[in-house]
Amino acid sequence: MSRNKTQALLLEAKAYRDLERYPEALENLHQLVEQDSDNPNYLYLLGSTYLESKNVEFAKKYALLTLEKKTDSKEAFELLGLISEAEKKYEEAEKYYLKSLETDPDFFNARFMLIKLYSNCFFPERLNQYQQGYKEVFKDYSKAVEQCNIALQGYNSQKINKLKKNERLDIGMNYCVIAHHLARAYYKEQKQEETIQALQRAVSIGKDVWGEGVNVFGEYINIFKLYHLLGDKKNAEKYLEIIRSQCSTEQDFQKLKKDITEQAENGDIYL
Repeated sequence: MSRNKTQALLLEAKAYRDLERYPEALENLHQLVEQDSDNPNYLYLLGSTYLESKNVEFAKKYALLTLEKKTDSKEAFELLGLISEAEKKYEEAEKYYLKSLETDPDFFNARFMLIKLYSNCFFPERLNQYQQGYKEVFKDYSKAVEQCNIALQGYNSQKINKLKKNERLDIGMNYCVIAHHLARAYYKEQKQEETIQALQRAVSIGKDVWGEGVNVFGEYINIFKLYHLLGDKKNAEKYLEIIRSQCSTEQDFQKLKKDITEQAENGDIYL
């Protein structure tokens, strides 16, 4: 097969996958693997496409074949983590994400998935999505805090703002989500000042990526509530003024102020 034909098949496969036309994508990828069965990139793409098409059995098969050809494939370890989550094997998923990060500590995708894995465990309202015993595997909020802080160390606004718009927005959204996970974990640990700092970080990232017009109204409300709970009147008033500036009318603001003050006093913080 010519180089041009190979490239055309690969581009078509990726396009079909983006369109969720998985049979066509898989057909092209199988042709590529038949042509070059030792190519770990083709094997990985085949495995990840099978996972997207909900075929966990074949996804695992080609993820493991990828590792046979490239034993340090961070992408293949991450893929096995995703497969393990699909199978509700959460301890195994953690192992594979950590293995991916051992291979490359800067691999953002694996760290992001590890954070989501820990966060899903930590917040009781989401536990019903998971199997019996999952909570016993991960029972320390510090794991989420640790991974979030490592991930946020990699945030560089100047570097991100040089990216193309769609890529910048996607990466910026991921960092905002991580800052929210950090705030939730701190709040569950009853570390209110750290929760405020994490929410402020989410606001800062949002403004970096989307500009001053970004909607961070909910973050402002939560920060106000936390300052109110801490008895920090000065900062509570500061955020009330920010909230007032974003209300359509003074009447709307006064009603909202009453509601969120009552919520704060009842400990109702929605993170």
